[in-house]
Amino acid sequence: MDEIKCRQTYIVTDEQLQNKPEHILKHLKTRNCNQIVIKQAINCFNTEIEKLKKLDHSQCKVAQIIESFEEQQEFYIVSEFIIGQNLNTEIKTNNPWNEEQVIDLLQQVLEILKYIHQEDVKHFNIKPSNLVKQSSDGKIFLIDFGGVNEISTLSFNNQTQIVSKQPVGTKGYMPPEQEKGLPLYSNCDLYALGMTAIQALTGVSPDEIKKNPQTNKVVWPNKSQINQKLTQILDKMVHADFRERYQSADEVLKDLSQIRAMPRTKNIEKVLLILPNILFVIVIIFLVWDKDREKHNVISPRDPKLDQAISQSFPPTILQPSPITTIKPSQAALSDEELNNTDIRIAGSNSMARIKAIIKNSFEKKYKKSRIVLVPGSSGEGINAVEKSDADIAASSRPLTTEEQNKNSLVSEPIADDRLVFVTGINNPYEKGFSQNEIRKILVCNITNWSAFGGAKKTIRVIMKPLDSGTTTSVKDIVLNGENFCHQPSFKILPKDNDTQLLVPELGTDGIGYASSLNIANHQTVTVQRIDGYKWNDKNYPYIRKLFFVYKSPFSPKVEAFRKYLKSPEVQEEIKNITNVTEP
Repeated sequence: MDEIKCRQTYIVTDEQLQNKPEHILKHLKTRNCNQIVIKQAINCFNTEIEKLKKLDHSQCKVAQIIESFEEQQEFYIVSEFIIGQNLNTEIKTNNPWNEEQVIDLLQQVLEILKYIHQEDVKHFNIKPSNLVKQSSDGKIFLIDFGGVNEISTLSFNNQTQIVSKQPVGTKGYMPPEQEKGLPLYSNCDLYALGMTAIQALTGVSPDEIKKNPQTNKVVWPNKSQINQKLTQILDKMVHADFRERYQSADEVLKDLSQIRAMPRTKNIEKVLLILPNILFVIVIIFLVWDKDREKHNVISPRDPKLDQAISQSFPPTILQPSPITTIKPSQAALSDEELNNTDIRIAGSNSMARIKAIIKNSFEKKYKKSRIVLVPGSSGEGINAVEKSDADIAASSRPLTTEEQNKNSLVSEPIADDRLVFVTGINNPYEKGFSQNEIRKILVCNITNWSAFGGAKKTIRVIMKPLDSGTTTSVKDIVLNGENFCHQPSFKILPKDNDTQLLVPELGTDGIGYASSLNIANHQTVTVQRIDGYKWNDKNYPYIRKLFFVYKSPFSPKVEAFRKYLKSPEVQEEIKNITNVTEP
């Protein structure tokens, strides 16, 4: 059954309503008639539809699902009909948009993606024909979600397990991992939107845009004629490696916000660049004129303004931001009495769960009327929460970036040492440990089978924490020396930053994962592998990192008081006790 016959779309009218509104009816068919398979397909269909029905349409411009049903083993979806034109009519070959139009398109669609990705909904098929500009206000709506269309591409084996899904995206807009049928993450939508924006900017169809055959990098035309910051953003959106791509719509929106005023800035820079030349000409004219006056014995009084202009006639110096090295003066810390009636919110790093729990118990024991609220998540999520003032403190298992320090006035302070450990499942017979070089080779796919270590002839599955996890960042920096993980079907990225609950069940008999020693070293269902012969709590164990608390500077009175409490000897001793480091 070909794709056209599997998916058909109609405009229908609801005759039962007085105004007889028009709707979109989508008809989907499966490629398999087995009853058990059909049942599985129905489950997949219902799951995707329920996600779409739960979306709050006051927060995002998405065509609303009105009804869905299954009849005679075929599937039907009735959705809102958006009155307007899809962008196929505006994004045309040889008719490029200006930069302002493209930035507006990006911002509107990214706001939609930001919301739906938070609700665990992905589109999988962004392209001009699935973006509709509403006639009434010109706002862009997102239609025709690919996740629902996927029902018509599913294939099952005799055990009714899904064995294949044909890509539901559109060639040219799909990222490489989607074309290969690999697991997909929300930033596949960012790739497709980036290709749409490049098409709008250049007037060239994605099918005609070349890619580097070695790197798969998009080589788009007329790049030098476009705002450099915008090209950098689009290049990152369409990066062939999903790990190097933007990880969220919010990240792209932040970078876009910086270039709204850029055309004005460029003009100022141009004026600054030619200003010395203008002043130089003025000086020469003045000197010639003044010399001429001297010949006629005419004394001209000095002009203070001109003196000032002459003294400033040198090329302007453009200062680059530097990392924050000192903490801005803060307000006085809360007194113990005031602190005893205060709540403190700590967000971020699940690797620091034990440290956060110890501090919470100790703090609330001393200040009985106060409360510490712990918000789980990744290091990146915690840092974002502090930046937005949604939390007082972030727990982070990685250092701050220079951008985070400069842009957001964030300051980090080390709290404790932690060991990065590599673990296998308790039923995995391999217990010989690894060298640092062997671990690196596993993570870059130079070694892919357990037989390389004398183990079973099984592919090594690598279980990774999320890409914004501080632990993933630490592994990349400390273990791989900045090199990237490889991207293979045998690599699985966990959906949430959690050291034990999600990692341990995934290890099985052929998986290897990484985590914080604070949370997993004493776990009964994993084997913590030695590295270079050292156990994780040996003094000479090689993979050691710092854990941090992050604050916004200048510190609030509440944070200043908490930092003072944190440095007390009894708290420091409690934190030190859980590291369990011994002599080799």
